[in-house]
Amino acid sequence: NKIYESNERLIKLVDDLLDLSHMEGGKMKFNFAKVDFSKMTKSVAEELAPQAEKRELKLKYVGLEKPAWVWADEEKLRQVAMNLIDNAIKYTEKGGVEINLKQSDGFIRLAIKDTGFGITKKEIGNLFQKFVRGANAPRLHTEGAGIGLYVAKQLIEAQKGRVWAESEGENKGSTFFLEIPID
Repeated sequence: NKIYESNERLIKLVDDLLDLSHMEGGKMKFNFAKVDFSKMTKSVAEELAPQAEKRELKLKYVGLEKPAWVWADEEKLRQVAMNLIDNAIKYTEKGGVEINLKQSDGFIRLAIKDTGFGITKKEIGNLFQKFVRGANAPRLHTEGAGIGLYVAKQLIEAQKGRVWAESEGENKGSTFFLEIPID
């Protein structure tokens, strides 16, 4: 099991590095189609539920009652949602993660709120830059090159969306947002 988990981490790191290379080389390809963002995020939450359970964290998903159609590359959109939710689980020691999907003003907004370390105002300003990790990140999760959030931001902005984080400060949890226009 440890070998499998280690292998999965390496695969994710290699995928992030390949994405970074393709983006910076202008070779990133997108396969845009109509995507039910609600169905996709629910699927991601269900896939990551065992990871939260293993860490004895509560994982709550609050979705929409109806489909939430967006024009996006489903694989890349799923990758970003997976990264944000996975990070929330990894960097939360106790409590839980709440995933909320809301629709308003021509956008669908995914909010991932955790009860983790929180992030200082200074760190939030640098969080989505290349090779940057929060000061407390290595305490719980030693792996990682600090490119996941940078790649996430680039992938979402290329799809006319945005991604950002908010926190009241250290030890107060954080919320990561992903917003994408409705089709």
